[in-house]
Amino acid sequence: MYKPATPPGCFSRLTSINPSASYTNPFKQLAALCICALLGLNAFGQTTNFIADGGFEIPAANSCLAANWTGSANDTHDSVYATNSWGEGAVLPHSGSFLMYIEASTAASDPAAPDANLQSDLFPITGGTNCVVSFYAATPVRVGSGNPQVQIAYYTSGGAFISNSGFQSFASVGAGWTLFSFTNAVPANATQANLLFIEAVGAGASWDWVTLLDDVSVTGPLGVSSPPPTASSVTVDPSQNWLGFMNWSPTAYTSANFPSDGGNDGNGQAWGTTALPAVFNNSLLTISPNINVYDSTSDPYWVNPDGTGANNMAASFYVESTTLAGQTVTFSGYVWNNSLAGASNNLAGPYSTVAFINDFGPGFVLNASVTTNLLGALPPKGFFSINLATTAGDTIQYGFETVGPDANPATVASLGTVVVASNAPPAGPIVTGILPASPVYVNVTSNTSLVASISGGTAPLTYQWQQNGVNLTNGASVSGAQTTTLNLINVAPTAEGNYSLVAKDSLNRAATNSDYVVVFNPGSLTMDPNAAYNAFINVFTDNAGSVGPYEFGFGYSIPLLRAGIIGNEAVVQPNTAIYADDLGNAIYINADGTPNAYLEQDYYIQNAALAGNTLTFTGYCPTNTIDSSYVVSAWLTDFAPGFSSSTTTNTILSAGQNFSLTLPTTAGDTIQYGLRVLGLDNSPTSPLTLGSAYVTIVRPALQAARASGVNRLSFSSTAGHNYTLQYKTNLTDSTWTSLASMGGTGSTITITDSTAVAHRFYRLSIQ
Repeated sequence: MYKPATPPGCFSRLTSINPSASYTNPFKQLAALCICALLGLNAFGQTTNFIADGGFEIPAANSCLAANWTGSANDTHDSVYATNSWGEGAVLPHSGSFLMYIEASTAASDPAAPDANLQSDLFPITGGTNCVVSFYAATPVRVGSGNPQVQIAYYTSGGAFISNSGFQSFASVGAGWTLFSFTNAVPANATQANLLFIEAVGAGASWDWVTLLDDVSVTGPLGVSSPPPTASSVTVDPSQNWLGFMNWSPTAYTSANFPSDGGNDGNGQAWGTTALPAVFNNSLLTISPNINVYDSTSDPYWVNPDGTGANNMAASFYVESTTLAGQTVTFSGYVWNNSLAGASNNLAGPYSTVAFINDFGPGFVLNASVTTNLLGALPPKGFFSINLATTAGDTIQYGFETVGPDANPATVASLGTVVVASNAPPAGPIVTGILPASPVYVNVTSNTSLVASISGGTAPLTYQWQQNGVNLTNGASVSGAQTTTLNLINVAPTAEGNYSLVAKDSLNRAATNSDYVVVFNPGSLTMDPNAAYNAFINVFTDNAGSVGPYEFGFGYSIPLLRAGIIGNEAVVQPNTAIYADDLGNAIYINADGTPNAYLEQDYYIQNAALAGNTLTFTGYCPTNTIDSSYVVSAWLTDFAPGFSSSTTTNTILSAGQNFSLTLPTTAGDTIQYGLRVLGLDNSPTSPLTLGSAYVTIVRPALQAARASGVNRLSFSSTAGHNYTLQYKTNLTDSTWTSLASMGGTGSTITITDSTAVAHRFYRLSIQ
């Protein structure tokens, strides 16, 4: 049940005509004879009959038509009435039917004007035009001061007042019929209007003023006839007169444990909208769980002993209208955010909000209703629209109802809100990029910063940096963890990883972008799988089956080079693409189809920031099946500025062996290190090209020691790789059992194993 409200802008109806009174003025005698009238009102050319009364409904037996005017008066000496009879008087009717409007006073105590008024119902009008208000008027009785006036007022389709013309006086008309008119601009957003006639007189002991009206019309230059609407659309419009109403019922916990407490047995109350609470901030409506009845110290009716709310509060925030009755009403809007407890993933929870349209008949009996659940029927953010065919003469309500336990003010912020509006929300936040571009190179013990660029979203925005999906907090090695700029300080090998910024706006919409930070330890360089790789080919002539003079070099595609990262291992193969692409090119291929050039294929990392350090490049070659006619090696080179000269060191890759290269370098130079395949540019069909060589991090030695029944196992680790330690009690056991798994730290890792067995076998796997 929702409490009815008096429509905005309506006048109170006061009894102002007494049919049994004895009148001395002949026009007053007419009012006593028949309180009925026919008035021709041309609303954009449409003729309609109207009736006005002074405070009571005229019985149908009097053959009066449906009431379209409302009259009121300030005191018992004033009268407003209508008639279609003309028995006596000096003024003949203008068109056979007219509306009579009378103001009369004989008491010195009567208040000043206006003492009486006559107001029409709303009628359709076209916005953005100039309308003309016209009518015939006569003032056959003029005793004392008086000033009859007229005003046109404009409204939205939902009945919200927009503006009016201001009162226009027509006191200059005389006892005979006089045409009066004025032009007024109709607001662009107006769809309906009404007329108001008033009689303004001065207080005094002796005056009478009688005004007659006929042929009242409102026309526009377009001359468009606007029939009564059959459908109306309403939305979340803050300019409407929004009302509040609250029902409540006991929660299941209250009913089971405290049956005498809680609940209002269906008898709701009108509530202030801010107490629901439902509050507009400009065009945004925010609805929250109710807190104003929660009182844990003095009223157990509202709060259970366990601190939960004792009642389910059904808070309705709505607009009430009678002008919508008889139409198909569509109520629509947008959910900007729904963070109510239970709203995530569209799951039902302790709180829910619905949009509704209700149609109430006489006595506020619910005739029809339609709802949509803003939790379950919609995405957390999205468009909603419902419609209902309503019955003429009923009372229509549309709005929102939020149901859930009365909430503790101390914790209500954690329960969330619903934010709705008439328009779609703006675009959510976008993390457009992070600088420097990924991957970011940083040497151990140095500092670096990641700077994110953000666009869009509804302020305020919040930020959270993560490393490998784990939230970062400010400390000795990190600052700016909740800003758009993350600072990494005195970087350790464990700082390597994927860094992402999660940005959230006030509507709880999130966006993210990421950057990968590669940490270089000059004393332990590896073929880091997360670094940026390059490819280059140097061409040498074939000197009778051996490497001849250098011809030229060029950057190349890594896939065509036949190199890359598989898992966490670097892999290289002999190139075949140049042979396939350069058939007939004597530089690479002889006339008989045999290769004519040696290719030096380099797959490498380049990092100028390493220059100036003594560098060590290490790795492990688990397998090398490339034909022995090729030379496969690891290399480390320091190039002088402009690549004018270089210093290099290299080593042949041997399957199952670690390698280590050390080279002092010069500050300002360019450093490259990686893998190389040197051999003839063989055909793709040559079996010599089928082999592969793999390189990964150095296989550490696993050190073991036992003391007091505890085995201690230690090994050196490399950041960016994962290690798993496994064991068998007997080598004949069918499977290995995992003891521990952890990420590399760039330092020695020690794992303990408490066991009473006499012996145990261990192995270490690396990814």
